[in-house]
Amino acid sequence: MHDGVRSSRLLAPAALALWLIPTLALAQQPLEGRLFFALENRETQLVEQRGEAQDTGIAFDRLPVRANTTYRLWVLHAPTLRIAFVTVRSSGNGLQTELPPFQLRPATPHDQDRDLLPDICEWIVGTDPLNPDTDGDGVQDAAELLDSQDPADGSGVRTGILGAAPAPGTILDVDGLNDSVVVAVENTGVVVYNAFNRMAPLAIADVRTGGPTLRVATSGGSIAVADGVEGLRILDVSDPPAAAERFHLSQNLLQGSALSVAATANLAYVGLESGRIALVDLLGGGVIDRLDVGAAVVDLAVYQERLFAITSDARLLELSLGVGKLAVLGTYDFGPHTQYPALRLRVGGGVAYVFSRRELTTVNVLTPGTPLLIATSAVNDIVEGFDSIYDAALNGAGLLVGPTRRASFTDLRPTVQVFDLSSPSNGYTLPVTGFPLPTPSTSIGMYNALSYVGGQNQLVVVNHQPFDTGQVPPTIVLSTNASGGMLEEGSLALLTAEVGDDAQVRNVEFYVDGARFETDGGFPFETRFVAPAVASQPTVRVRARVFDTAGNFTWSPEQTLTLTADATAPAVVAISPSAGAALSQVGTVAALLSEPVDAATLSPTTFSLTSAGPDGVLGTGDDALVSGTLEARPTIPGVFLSFPSSLPSGLYRATLTAGLTDVAGNALQTPTTWDFTVFGSDAPDTDGDGLPDVLELALGLDPALEDTDMDGTPDGDEDPDLDGLTIAQEIVAGFDPALPDTDMDGIADGDEDEDLDGLSAVLEFAQGSSLFDPDTDDDGFDDKVEFDGASDATDPTQTPVRDLVIQVSARNLAAPEAVSGSTQVGPVSVQNQ
Repeated sequence: MHDGVRSSRLLAPAALALWLIPTLALAQQPLEGRLFFALENRETQLVEQRGEAQDTGIAFDRLPVRANTTYRLWVLHAPTLRIAFVTVRSSGNGLQTELPPFQLRPATPHDQDRDLLPDICEWIVGTDPLNPDTDGDGVQDAAELLDSQDPADGSGVRTGILGAAPAPGTILDVDGLNDSVVVAVENTGVVVYNAFNRMAPLAIADVRTGGPTLRVATSGGSIAVADGVEGLRILDVSDPPAAAERFHLSQNLLQGSALSVAATANLAYVGLESGRIALVDLLGGGVIDRLDVGAAVVDLAVYQERLFAITSDARLLELSLGVGKLAVLGTYDFGPHTQYPALRLRVGGGVAYVFSRRELTTVNVLTPGTPLLIATSAVNDIVEGFDSIYDAALNGAGLLVGPTRRASFTDLRPTVQVFDLSSPSNGYTLPVTGFPLPTPSTSIGMYNALSYVGGQNQLVVVNHQPFDTGQVPPTIVLSTNASGGMLEEGSLALLTAEVGDDAQVRNVEFYVDGARFETDGGFPFETRFVAPAVASQPTVRVRARVFDTAGNFTWSPEQTLTLTADATAPAVVAISPSAGAALSQVGTVAALLSEPVDAATLSPTTFSLTSAGPDGVLGTGDDALVSGTLEARPTIPGVFLSFPSSLPSGLYRATLTAGLTDVAGNALQTPTTWDFTVFGSDAPDTDGDGLPDVLELALGLDPALEDTDMDGTPDGDEDPDLDGLTIAQEIVAGFDPALPDTDMDGIADGDEDEDLDGLSAVLEFAQGSSLFDPDTDDDGFDDKVEFDGASDATDPTQTPVRDLVIQVSARNLAAPEAVSGSTQVGPVSVQNQ
């Protein structure tokens, strides 16, 4: 007589309910001992979940399934090696499906690896039926199972939470590269975890920045940190235990608060609240270029040879990754296709995925410069009660994983939901599966086929899909940006791996000339390297190897790319600081070129910096060469002269000569010379007018006179460039007092709105509010609202008088048909709550 197991219910995700909440127990008494389960989708032949009982007799909790789908639920009672299964077809959306009783019976004795654990038992648990010691710890699988140990230690065959690591606060962003997971911790800094042991991530670096710490992006041994009003921080993690801040670029220097960041090839692309994107050199800390895009840049992503951005006014921008210059290739305006502000952006496989808290919009970006809408769908149209999807990660095989929260008063628990996105045109579909989380979470990253979910004071590792236990190897197609197999020496080569697997891909290793160059554990799988010189080798060999989660791997065919000589002379495409600039700090002088230079031709005679000396006049006897560190960086075409700290105040001249050549020996096309001025706290102010002498000389003012033109207006209050701001105000704002449009975006400095609060710089100065904080006094009202309401934007005890619109909810009224939607009352005084 077989043991009976109490019947359970399947519940399909839909408008009324989401979770499967069964219990599995003996009809007479609870089932003692370890109980394992596997949920098999009979239509796809895939196991969607595996797990172990958390309490005696309970096999799983809150397990979602697809509607109208045939499932087989397997159960293994470990102490007796008895199994049971039931086959059932789930009901329609939101309906319960009753499961018949389970009948435990002895497992079929077939045992290929002779570890005394039958193959069917190994399949349910997820161990290897061909390996008697799956986890390689010296103890056979059956012995570990019966001794309450884990025979599949760290193999990822079980779904759900695999482990967690503490964090010093709430994690807002997650990124990963080369067996490391990097997180941004709100108001704290950056923590780096070693992700090699995927069951228990270990913190190997903790750098406190003190800023908001909103986003992180990795490239090589550098981490770029979007630190909000604190600007951009660049961390050196080439030696993680000794990780430290390398550079700090203030919001004044960036010309806006840093909201988002992406990185590749030692370059960072920083999205600013002021509506700009800044291109920053991660190794030198210099701002190479800025581009005004008209609205706050919410998120960024690098894909192949393009940069993608989403803005606060519902646009998707596609930009070229040109040398030293940012340029828009195409724009898609979501307009009526989005109801909520976009939060995150993911790009891969020719599709841009734009996520708001409640919507997903997919855009076709296969053809550069012509982004086209694919579909828009709202998650709350799929499952009623969902409040938000805060972030999302893609596995490259049609699955989207995101931390969610439900608005239902009966279910406030946060979860990780897995959606099927195998067809981008379908948008959000019913969740494939989901897992409860211990704390609310707002960020997620995927590395080596595992989800790393950032929550409150912890990083949670979730296995959202059982790891592969089969023998079918993955597939790979490796492509490059080499035209016709020809690669120009010194150019930046792109390797992209298109991969697939019957279960899921773990990572891709990229090889250049037989040596492993980089390991990428996240979709899209791609890397970049600098093509060597023809003189050193005529060809370069590239290939890649893809691994699935069972350890099966496949090599791509090796490709031999022919290197071609460079016949084009290098040209200067950008300089930093700009000609005629007057800046308070300069730590690097740089010239970006159209192609890499031959480092052997870089010397103080081909790239030099001269100080005008104490007399402030160039070309006189006290001029002096300024020594620094000269570099020709392999991934950034250009030359850099860096200093350990900002240059002293003074007038400077940078010079590039024709002796500088590219790797093929082509000389610099046009020798270049430009001047700029540095004024800092060390600069003397002879007349005490608040303007350093060196700045007055640069502007044609007399440093010995407080009012040079004796017109009754002190020099600091003059506006020589007629942009609406005085010289003193421009110094505070970080603008160039000699240029009416410092960033040359067509907007005068006085009309700039750095914090996008609706007030120009002129009006911000007029009322004493911050140019870089939309709510200077943090009272909940933007500076513009306070300005319009005759309130003091610097005093949190004052609030504006304005019209108050009260939204009336029909569901709270006895006669909803009498409600028109809203009632306006005003003007009234709105008190700060």
